[in-house]
Amino acid sequence: MKTAELTAKTAREMKDRLFRALSVNNSVMDDIILINIRRIFYVAIMAIPVHLAHIVIFSMNASGDENEIKWRTGIIFSHTALLFLMGMLGCLCSFLRKKESADLYMRLVQNFTVVMILTFGVIVVAVDQLVTVNITPFLVACTIVGAILLVRPLFAVLAYSGAFAAFYFTIGLTQTDEAVLLSNKLNGLTAIGIGICLSIVLWTTNVSNILQKRFIADQQEELTRKNRELEYLVFHDPMTHLYNRRRFEELLRNEIAIIRRYPHDSCIIILDIDNFKRVNDNYGHPAGDMVIRQIAAVLKENVRETDVVSRWGGEEFLILLPNTSLADGRLTAEKLKKIIGNMEFSIKEKTVYITASFGVTGLRGDRKDSLEMAYKDADNALYLAKERGKNRVEIAYYIQ
Repeated sequence: MKTAELTAKTAREMKDRLFRALSVNNSVMDDIILINIRRIFYVAIMAIPVHLAHIVIFSMNASGDENEIKWRTGIIFSHTALLFLMGMLGCLCSFLRKKESADLYMRLVQNFTVVMILTFGVIVVAVDQLVTVNITPFLVACTIVGAILLVRPLFAVLAYSGAFAAFYFTIGLTQTDEAVLLSNKLNGLTAIGIGICLSIVLWTTNVSNILQKRFIADQQEELTRKNRELEYLVFHDPMTHLYNRRRFEELLRNEIAIIRRYPHDSCIIILDIDNFKRVNDNYGHPAGDMVIRQIAAVLKENVRETDVVSRWGGEEFLILLPNTSLADGRLTAEKLKKIIGNMEFSIKEKTVYITASFGVTGLRGDRKDSLEMAYKDADNALYLAKERGKNRVEIAYYIQ
């Protein structure tokens, strides 16, 4: 009973491994095909002068007995056909290699190339047997397919098996010496073994490299995403998604530096929600947070894209208005005050109205501690708005 369970468990594990291997192989096929198309292109480019050389050299000397003439004719014909096919493959792959994703045509070109190289390896060896006993062309064909092209192991076994069957029967048509024939068949089997081993090793190595590159790319993408999230958290208020105080101060310093170099008018607005503590006390902090979020959204929607809205802290907001005069800054503040005053907040089935007080000040680049002084001026204007009854806009004139 234990043996049967162990056998079943082993079978399941082998099945799982097989499915995982197939899944991995399928996942990298597009990458493999793209690599093969580029390699076929370069192989075709390098093969063309080689085939031309064979054709020219064998055409220059047509002397010899009947077997030699048949041999030369067969070699010329084989290399002429290969020259034509390699030229077609080179032209086709020069177009296909520009694509960023694999398709059916690429897969067909890849498989055709494997079969073509092995087939002509068999044909040339069969022709060579008319005058020689070596099987070098077949060994070269097996090596080219195994060492240059990335062939899926299952397809490699099938292709090489078919090539050996063709080699086994074809070589007997031109080689009549039984001892040589047996030796060549065994050597052909060795060539097939070398080709299959090369294919498996090369496939496994490249699949591993592709998966490793994908893993690294995924890690880099994840790192980039987390860095963006971290940068967002560093510079944004988590509740309102507006810039926080730290980021606003950076942008304000930049604007002041620009004003010092290229003088122009800019201003800032500080606003504070009136009687906000009552909202928290009467309706709870969640209601207060809702009010802050809605006012933040309204502020963001009703300023220019070049303006900067930030949450300064609590119920206080700061707005930077580049290239804006103090008078225009006041008009913007008045507009925002009116919009906020007309907003209806639904809190616990009650309609609540909120007001805000505003302080406006211009920016100057001709004094020290410009950022601190600008905030102090705006804060003084806000304090004055509160003192004069709230829900109003006050302007701060420069304090020396």
